[in-house]
Amino acid sequence: MVADWRVVVGLGVVCVCVIAEQRLTMLLMQKCDAELKHEICHWAAFYEHRLQTGQKPILHLEAFVAKFMSVYKRYVINLFG
Repeated sequence: MVADWRVVVGLGVVCVCVIAEQRLTMLLMQKCDAELKHEICHWAAFYEHRLQTGQKPILHLEAFVAKFMSVYKRYVINLFG
């Protein structure tokens, strides 16, 4: 009985994190230039897949945010020299 409860809670956490990542992706894309949107979509799909297949969903959500920050930093540095 306890194992069944853990599976249901685990699936609930994954669903919440997937929805959170999708909403986060949409909000980030609204604030970015068109040049970044393709790369952000690529990494969002990459980390969403990992989120659904991995053990700890919050780590994959954090990894997506870190990747976004890295991509955006590289874009700003290239833009302003």
